[in-house]
Amino acid sequence: MTAAAATADTAGPGDPPETAGPGDPPETGAPGDGPDSDEAADSGDVADSGDAADSGEAAGAVSRFRDALADDFNTPRAMSELFDFVRAANHEPLVGAGDAVLEMLELVGLESIAEADRSGPDEAALGLLAEREQARADRDFERADAIRDELAGLGWQVRDSADGATLVPRADG
Repeated sequence: MTAAAATADTAGPGDPPETAGPGDPPETGAPGDGPDSDEAADSGDVADSGDAADSGEAAGAVSRFRDALADDFNTPRAMSELFDFVRAANHEPLVGAGDAVLEMLELVGLESIAEADRSGPDEAALGLLAEREQARADRDFERADAIRDELAGLGWQVRDSADGATLVPRADG
């Protein structure tokens, strides 16, 4: 009798199963046992349709994020969990996704990126942006720079791209 078999004979119903030793054959479980079983579904790894599963998926993502941080502050794995969850939430809206993402960001001190002002620029700022675009088109770069500075004073940063200029809230404003 092997040590694993002797231990299995004395193990109680609440004791964890012993792992096979190097010379023991691998155990084969019944269908439904293992990581693809109901246990994985309960942890939020597998989503069913419905609000309860969506909420469980959000809770599971936060739990996996926390586990990664608890594992020697494994931020690459934590960020991977965050990005995987955001990708899934972008593909199919999930209940509690916004709160879950905010909680994960707060854990690593990045909650400020979720607090962006969603109201957008006012009419005065948009008017200045249009005036700046015209000054650039007229090659009056001194005036365009002065307008950019004026917009910065109002709390807006000008981002120029091939599609035109846009205003975004200044990080320090």
